[in-house]
Amino acid sequence: MIDTVLHYFYEISKIPRPSGHEKAISNYLVDFAKQNQLEYEQDAQHNVIIRKRGTNEESIALQAHMDMVCEKNKDIHHDFFKDPIKVIDDGIYLKADGTTLGADDGIGVAIMLAILSDTEDSSLSIEAIFTSDEEETMNGAKTIDKSKIHSKYMINLDSDSEGVLTVSSAGGLKVTLSGEIEREKIDTTKYVCYNLVLKGLKGGHSGTDINKNRESAMRLGFSLLNELIQKFAIKISRMESGSKLNAIPREIEMNIWVTKEEEDAFKNFILLYNDEMKQQYIQELNLKVVLEKTNDSSMPFTSSFMKQ
Repeated sequence: MIDTVLHYFYEISKIPRPSGHEKAISNYLVDFAKQNQLEYEQDAQHNVIIRKRGTNEESIALQAHMDMVCEKNKDIHHDFFKDPIKVIDDGIYLKADGTTLGADDGIGVAIMLAILSDTEDSSLSIEAIFTSDEEETMNGAKTIDKSKIHSKYMINLDSDSEGVLTVSSAGGLKVTLSGEIEREKIDTTKYVCYNLVLKGLKGGHSGTDINKNRESAMRLGFSLLNELIQKFAIKISRMESGSKLNAIPREIEMNIWVTKEEEDAFKNFILLYNDEMKQQYIQELNLKVVLEKTNDSSMPFTSSFMKQ
C-alpha cells in the first residue's frame, strides 16, 4: 500500500495547485474516478466526492484538501502556477528543492487515492471528500453540499503525526490595513542606500510548526531594525516579508538609507550582528544577514509614517 501512496503523491506533485486554483487537480481526481469506474461528483468550487461501494452497507468518509501552501526561498526560480514540485528522496524523507513540498495535504490525498484504487479489499465502502481552498479561506468546506455526504463517520487526513488523532486545531485571523505612504525628500549626495536581507530561517507551517521554537523573520527583522534606529540616523524606503497567511516568514528584506559618515560603522555593526545571531539562535543554522549596496530611486518613508 505504501508504494501506491507514494506513487500518487508523486503524481499529484506534478500538478500545480495553489489555493484558489485547484481546477487542474480537481479534474485529475475526476479522471481518476472515471479510470477506476467509481462514482464521483464535482461542484463549481472544484470540490470532488468519489464513492467506492463495498459489501459493507455503511460507508466511512475520508477527507483531505487538495490545495497547498506555496512558499519558496527567494533565490529559487519556481512558478507555483505552472511548475511541478521537485520532490527529492534522501533515503529517509521526501523533501522539495527550495519550495514547500505540498505534503499538507498531498499525503492525505495520496492515501485516499491508494485506498480507492485498492482492489483486494471488497468490503470497504468509502466516501472520499476532496475539498478546495483550505489553506486560505476554507471555501471548499464551506460551500460543499453537505447533503451529498451520506457517511455517519468521517476521518480527516490533514494531520501530520502518525498514530495520533487530532480533535481540534489552531485558528487564524486575517487583518488588512491600507493607507497612503508618506515619503520625504533627502539629499542623496549625503546618503547611500543598502539592501538588507535577513534570510536562511527554517520557517514552517503556522499550525504544525508553531510549537518548535522556529524564529520568524519578521520578529528578528524588526528587532534588528529597532537596534539600527537607536544607533544610526537611518531611513527606510522599502520593506517586505512573508508571502502566505499560514507560513512562518523565512526572510525579510528592506532598503535602508544611511549617511555616508556612518556607512562604515553601519556595515561593521551588521558583521558583528551576524556573529551574535549564530550564537544566539543555534537552532537556525543558516540564519544570516546579507547587506548589498543598491540604487533605490524611491525616497524613504517619513518619520511620522514609520511611527504609525
